[in-house]
Amino acid sequence: VSAADVRYLLDSVAGTFATAPGAADIVGVWSGVRPLLRADGKKPSEISRRDEIRIGPGPVVSIAGGKLTTYRRMAERAVQSVLEQHRGQDCPGAGESALRPLVGGSMADQARMRVAATDSAEPQLVDRLWATYGIAAAGILDEIRESPAGGAGIGGLAELSVAEVEHAVRQEMAIELDDVLRRRSRVGMFRTAETCAAAADVAAIMGRALGWSASKIGRDVD
Repeated sequence: VSAADVRYLLDSVAGTFATAPGAADIVGVWSGVRPLLRADGKKPSEISRRDEIRIGPGPVVSIAGGKLTTYRRMAERAVQSVLEQHRGQDCPGAGESALRPLVGGSMADQARMRVAATDSAEPQLVDRLWATYGIAAAGILDEIRESPAGGAGIGGLAELSVAEVEHAVRQEMAIELDDVLRRRSRVGMFRTAETCAAAADVAAIMGRALGWSASKIGRDVD
């Protein structure tokens, strides 16, 4: 994030607050790349955010453009194109996609499982895990029940427990330290100093699970 970006955003919100926030109030920053389809002669702000599907070479289906908020519709269209190319048929149940719960279950699923669960961890941790992981929290809490040390925050980070790091490796395909600290959890974005201080402990937990060497752990922490 450039200094000009920061200034632009601070100026944009300044009129909303009685005391305008300044750079010293920022607790985390990140920027991203939007995958716009090139349109010659147009500025990025003028380019359509719509996605496009291309076929070829051969029976290869590619989808580009789009945005996070249209990911489900993009997925439906991409799968439909694949089936048309390879089977010449419609995608069964494509119209039902929006009704299917994402990972973590529906609100009803979460409510039913939480009522059935016997939580033995600290109430604040239990609430955070259910709010973050949905029905997957039941498995994490089972691990904590078997090994209470798994519920401990790592290096003073109350927002990241040992059991969550292990869950990220086993269930969420985390294979790098950054995957856990900035992607599976958000601590690296909002608790920068504390996250750096806890990085070695997190890397040690991941290293045991993934068979990392000492040099690999050191490189990831650095």
